[in-house]
Amino acid sequence: MPVRPLLLGPNGPSLKPLIPSGKDNPRAESVLDNVTSRRKKTPLTKTQLEKYRSVLLEKRAELLGEMRSLEDEALRGDSGRNSHTSQHLDDAGSESYEQSLNL
Repeated sequence: MPVRPLLLGPNGPSLKPLIPSGKDNPRAESVLDNVTSRRKKTPLTKTQLEKYRSVLLEKRAELLGEMRSLEDEALRGDSGRNSHTSQHLDDAGSESYEQSLNL
């Protein structure tokens, strides 16, 4: 098998950054840089905007409620399911790990 130099070693190839940076490289434009883009007129009427706003707020409340119930369920867990088994330290650690993954 041929011997290759270490990738990051002193004799390794010189690597260029994937994303150019520095003062010589122009900064990429962001949508947020152009504040006037947020102030353009919309083709929707005020009543349509209010309708969509209320729909979005209802959906937001629904999603927040679902998130809360999922968090409560993950925190509550199945505490009664293992009552017939011993509470070993490893088991408690595994349950804690699974609980943190669920959150």
